[in-house]
Amino acid sequence: RLLNMMGAYFAPPELAMPANDNNEKGYWERWDVFGLHEDMLRELGWAWDRISRFDAQRLVGPDFVAKFRPQAEKILLDLDARRPWMLKDPRINLLLPFWKPLLEAPVCVHVHRSPIQVAQSLHQREDFPLSLWLALWEQYSLLGLAHSEAIPRLLVSYHDLMTQPVETTQRLHAQLMELQVQGL
Repeated sequence: RLLNMMGAYFAPPELAMPANDNNEKGYWERWDVFGLHEDMLRELGWAWDRISRFDAQRLVGPDFVAKFRPQAEKILLDLDARRPWMLKDPRINLLLPFWKPLLEAPVCVHVHRSPIQVAQSLHQREDFPLSLWLALWEQYSLLGLAHSEAIPRLLVSYHDLMTQPVETTQRLHAQLMELQVQGL
């Protein structure tokens, strides 16, 4: 939400995931990206919560790219028409190797939060054991950091956002300016 408030576009209203009981402030995610990511994972025999045999090399295979690139390019065309823009979906941590060749000048913003807090929050939504949530948090975090290694990236503390929102937002804005993000 903060990136959107800074001026980063994310979706037309009909594609924005609405707030609900699980997230009353909204998700700031796109339905078309969610659907694309679900299709991509399903194509490879994975799901957002079943990634134990995840292999990023399968995301860049020529047949896989040929199948999903047109839909991704359509999404990027909409986003590029309204720069600066943001793309948020936890599955990007897994799927960034597919997206990277399509992005002109990406910057990754990783918001890190206590794994226990994440696991407890997700446990309330989905009745999976806390140990599964912790394992997923670890996998998503490690893959997200590994896949974004060659991309300029910023780390933002969720705790700092909640306890020092103004200072943390000002720091994030300044860091984005240093990385030449235009139009915020």
